[in-house]
Amino acid sequence: MSYSERGYDEENTLWSESETVEHEITITGDIIECFALACPVAELLWIDDWKFDLVYSESGKNETGCVFLEPSTGLSMLRSPGANAYWYTTRYEVEQHRFDAIWLTRDLAIARWEVSMTDLGDGRTRVKWSLVYTGLGAEGNSIIGEPGLGVRMKKGLSFIATSLKHYVETGESPQRFRERNRKRAR
Repeated sequence: MSYSERGYDEENTLWSESETVEHEITITGDIIECFALACPVAELLWIDDWKFDLVYSESGKNETGCVFLEPSTGLSMLRSPGANAYWYTTRYEVEQHRFDAIWLTRDLAIARWEVSMTDLGDGRTRVKWSLVYTGLGAEGNSIIGEPGLGVRMKKGLSFIATSLKHYVETGESPQRFRERNRKRAR
């Protein structure tokens, strides 16, 4: 395989494609409750079909230095079956309500995930997400350069946002809500 096939130019410099999306939502709920849900363990409560393996955590939940593996992101965002995402929490600040992580998805892409929450002072919390994917080599750059990636990223952040909002405001997981409504419709 030549250097250009790996994503390098003639001077042996790796070039990368990058895609950035952001999403913001206001939730009727306490900021402390909202932030506590920014944890792979707590996400079992409010993200449909959430699966993960906790690789490292001193507390058993999210914290700076936490490492976990999840299988969904590589498929849903990058359309790469079997491309597990390894998450490394670079910042988990309870007082500032910030959670930042780096994801590594095989040798395809690396992502920067940032979540910040602001107490609006009236029982509402504003949550902002930022997601930046950067390709690693030719195959990853090809995926990052696909026209549909930005749309998939936006849909993914919207799904996370509406799932969090629904859970905080109703106390019910989105999946349980749909199941209950399906039973009512019969």
